[in-house]
Amino acid sequence: MRRRPRPERWLPAFAALLLPALAAAVPPRVDGPAPTPRERLDWIALRRYSTADGLPQNTINALAQDRDGYVYAGTEDGLAQFDGRHWARIGLPERAGVRPYVTHLAATDDGALWIGTDSVGLWRRGDDGRVESIGGLPLELPLEALLARNAGGVYAGTPRGVYRCGRDGCTLLAAAASLEVAVMLAGDGPAGPALWIGTNEAGLYRLDDPDGAATLSDWHLGKRDGLPNDAVRGLAHWGGKDSRDLWIGTGRGLARLTADALVVYDAGTGFPEGTAAPLLPSRERDGTPVLRVGLARAGLAEITDDGRVRLVTRAEGLPEDGVRSLIETGDTATHRVLWLGTTSSGVVRREPGRWAALDERHGLPHRVVFGVGQAQFPDGVTSPWIGTVEGPARWMGGAWQRFLPQPYERSTVFAMQRDGATLWLATDQGLIGLERGALRHFSADNSALPGLTVLDVAAQDTREGHLVWIATRHGLARLQGDTITPERLPLADGSPTVRKLLLAPGDDATERLWAATSGGLAWRGDDGWHAVPKDCLPSPELLDMQWHRDGKRSALWVASRAGIVRVDLGRAPRCVRLPAAARPAGQIYQQAVDGAGRLYVFGSDGVTRYTFVDALADEPLLAEITRFGMEDGLPGLEFNRASYVDAQGRVWAGGVDGLALYDPSLESQAGPASPLRLRVAATERGTPLKPGTVLAAGDDSVRAEVALLAYERPQEIRYNAELLGLRDHTPEWSSGSRFQFSRLPPGDYTLRLRARDAFAVEAAPIEIPFQLRAPWWQTPAALAAFGFALLALGMLAGRWRSAALARRAQWLQQEVAMRTRELAEANRRLEHASLTDPLTGLWNRRHFSLQMPAECARALRRCEDGERSSALGLLLVDCDHFKRINDVHGHAVGDAVLVEIAARLRQQARDGDMLMRWGGEEFLLVLSDADREGLAGAAQRVLACIGDRPFVFAVEPLGVTCSLGVCAFPFDPGAPFVQSLDDCLRLADAALYRAKHAGRDRAVLAVPDGTREPRWIEIPRAS
Repeated sequence: MRRRPRPERWLPAFAALLLPALAAAVPPRVDGPAPTPRERLDWIALRRYSTADGLPQNTINALAQDRDGYVYAGTEDGLAQFDGRHWARIGLPERAGVRPYVTHLAATDDGALWIGTDSVGLWRRGDDGRVESIGGLPLELPLEALLARNAGGVYAGTPRGVYRCGRDGCTLLAAAASLEVAVMLAGDGPAGPALWIGTNEAGLYRLDDPDGAATLSDWHLGKRDGLPNDAVRGLAHWGGKDSRDLWIGTGRGLARLTADALVVYDAGTGFPEGTAAPLLPSRERDGTPVLRVGLARAGLAEITDDGRVRLVTRAEGLPEDGVRSLIETGDTATHRVLWLGTTSSGVVRREPGRWAALDERHGLPHRVVFGVGQAQFPDGVTSPWIGTVEGPARWMGGAWQRFLPQPYERSTVFAMQRDGATLWLATDQGLIGLERGALRHFSADNSALPGLTVLDVAAQDTREGHLVWIATRHGLARLQGDTITPERLPLADGSPTVRKLLLAPGDDATERLWAATSGGLAWRGDDGWHAVPKDCLPSPELLDMQWHRDGKRSALWVASRAGIVRVDLGRAPRCVRLPAAARPAGQIYQQAVDGAGRLYVFGSDGVTRYTFVDALADEPLLAEITRFGMEDGLPGLEFNRASYVDAQGRVWAGGVDGLALYDPSLESQAGPASPLRLRVAATERGTPLKPGTVLAAGDDSVRAEVALLAYERPQEIRYNAELLGLRDHTPEWSSGSRFQFSRLPPGDYTLRLRARDAFAVEAAPIEIPFQLRAPWWQTPAALAAFGFALLALGMLAGRWRSAALARRAQWLQQEVAMRTRELAEANRRLEHASLTDPLTGLWNRRHFSLQMPAECARALRRCEDGERSSALGLLLVDCDHFKRINDVHGHAVGDAVLVEIAARLRQQARDGDMLMRWGGEEFLLVLSDADREGLAGAAQRVLACIGDRPFVFAVEPLGVTCSLGVCAFPFDPGAPFVQSLDDCLRLADAALYRAKHAGRDRAVLAVPDGTREPRWIEIPRAS
């Protein structure tokens, strides 16, 4: 908040004289409880709006909702209105060419919105949308506070007192003229209605009878009475007897004034230091009262009636920790929506039933997540954990904390299994066992472990003793004592990639170990291993399996590359496939089953949820298929093999772009209908369309726009426009809220506009009856003048024209649809231009940064799946002696050389490869699905395509050569996660440097050598 001017000089002295007399009336100060530590991770699902969504600016000073249901945001660059889908700026007057800060907003019951600014005074926006200035306030006075006074007026707080304002103007309340006002609250004093006034530097005052005599009482509360600070920023009546306790937010903390005590929450009690405002009395979804407090430095404080405090910060999903404004919308507790105005992240809306996303901004070591779950750690603490490409972390003490010692701190952890006193970790560095004060490590180097990367682990008591089963990329192994023994499976490939292990009892209560592999599904009973028949599965390439139990029935959901199958667990496994039409789009990676028996499938195209009538029936009947995308809060569409359902039924899933979290219990049910508002209804000539409007002949094109003010899952809102009276018109429900009907024939019509929310609850429709007059030659008088002889012909002509106009209206609707598609194509071309180099037409670095994370993730998965010879080939190409070409032949020839190099490199690129201009005379060719052994040959072909043929631009041919630096990603197939993509690019650049210093016109290939330094292989151009 900006620094305010100091109050009048006499005010501190006057307050000092009053304080001794008032001290006896102030209850004793008591320290409030410290904020409750968050042992459990409780995230909040948010939808964020910024300048990219139409906000004028991302610093939100004020939020308000008017009588019609529109939400408004006051920013440091003006005012914006939200219609349920889009933000739109509302114009305000400028002063000296500068748009005003909107400091405060207040909505009154007459439908008006009052707008306080820092430099152009007070404004009122009526329910008709017109904005008018309110007189009586000096323009140089910034509005520091606004409070709705009655159905049509407000109190306005300024650095020089309080004004009582109505549509006709503002009047200064003389009794409060000396106060530098920061916040106001209406309430009751000892003698009746009162106005509590918080000041910037002089504490809290009470103004009695503010709508009458307006007398400043002797009551005062300040820092000397126990407040954390004399800067009072927020006020609320909430809690205590009759909910009349007075809560006071200050610049250094919070206080609660009761009849018996002044309870203080400040830095001394562990409360976050800084401004505590605004204050919003509210209720949780279950009806529990809660006071929400915006914090300048620590997010949001939520206070229960007994005074306990819990903090909501970035760790729980907030985009930042600075909150400036709060409002709530919605008529019922289950449909109440919280809006937050932030310091620099725009407007944030809490939205039940939405996915939350966490990444590095919320404390994760890295956003790419390969493992997630909950485990009991050797120190006795049970907590959630995640495994990322930069190492694992667990949730402890309200934050994500690393727990592995060096040199294992950055190992990728895929799974964990508690086994007595040992916690086993499946990692990319082998099997790690954690015990209190000790660590055991088994790898392919120090044991018989068949593969370096361990994907899963399970512990089982068998007739042979206690066993720990280890799933690796190169087969299954068992650990008994300190000895690891490879285990051969009864599959075509006895040592396939084992991706998942499960201990699941069948219908006969016999526990079996199940293994999902790249070669099929196998299970182990008392008599050894058995394979599930191949014809039972859609594909032998299995990716995941999850156990589902309902009473005595149990089954495995098994995901394969060709679809999903349910394997019923009995004496003999039985397979039931999901219909092919129900298969999710893209590749399937992982599954999860929530507490209600719904199946979640995570893949390369988001999340698909299957709701069954009875999931374990002989033939499962699907009740609903729900698809979740980025509009539903997902951080990205590509997931990894990491999912988990906690004890509260909440779903966790890891992907390429972060950790996605979902709480099905917060899904709202259908509630009251939301208001449908008419934004525009007019003809193309500008004639307003109102009920009973009679349009002149020829004014025959009508357009309308509506907004359904429903603030839950707005992407699922649907609209419909029906023109009663227009023949052959069948309206359809769509996401668009703008409608147009062109070249209507004369007649009587009713425009019916409808909308339904995400729960299919339809709002009350808007109906506008109107009439379109016929042209003069179609009037009865004109027809009579034509004579009785022409009557029949005239009637026929009129009917023909009406039919033609109807066809024309239908054609124009099709034309509008075609133009809309053309606009989308133009937008696509603009997006393409932003991703390409204007000189060569090649992709640029921005395209590289958008495409490569998914490509790298796929390359890593291929390496995990055993395809060690496949990689991404990185060929960094640099034109030799390019500066000399520019200096001798000129920059025009230099540009032509670059264009020709790009053309020749295009001839070397295959479908699926990426070629881009890397910078200056450098090009980068990315070979997808490249054979590591073939990279040298690819480099020779590139050298030859540039150097074998001269470049001809004029009479004299020009010889041009190039040098290459070549590297593969993953760099070392035996340890694919050790070097990142950036590391491989640096190796390619180092290889290019070596090629330059070796004489140019050659390539240098970097390959792993089993040491810290790579081996450099020089590749000359073939003669």
